[in-house]
Amino acid sequence: MSIAVGQGQANPAQPYLSRGIKLVEFRPWPTVARMPTGFDGDDDMPEIVMYTTGVCPYCVHAKTLLRRKGMRWQEKRIDLDHSVASEMQQRSRRRSVPQIFIDEHHVGGYEDMAELEAAGELDPLLGLDAMAMPDNRAHDIDASEDAPT
Repeated sequence: MSIAVGQGQANPAQPYLSRGIKLVEFRPWPTVARMPTGFDGDDDMPEIVMYTTGVCPYCVHAKTLLRRKGMRWQEKRIDLDHSVASEMQQRSRRRSVPQIFIDEHHVGGYEDMAELEAAGELDPLLGLDAMAMPDNRAHDIDASEDAPT
């Protein structure tokens, strides 16, 4: 996107250019609903659908959490298609984003998914194997082994 300067108007970038600051061209994010690269309907992974908008920080957090777990999802942008917004409201009975579905299970929003993660309930929904430690005690210290002598 370039800024056009008409005749008789001062160049708004001039103060920056005179200080040696290089300006870059603004390029907006892609505006199409997209599926992350590599999503091929893999049978080992659950189908994850996330309804989002382009300016939602909770959507970014939800995507970061799923990406950290190595998951792929289908993103549906409700700000680009009103029929998608209607679909989301019908499925979730909510109007806020993100709305996350794992297979047909409605997880809710990012905070709901973060609560599941904190309780250790998200990995089973995602089909991920839990750590081979009983009761999630992977970081407990056995004082008898680690105590100084």
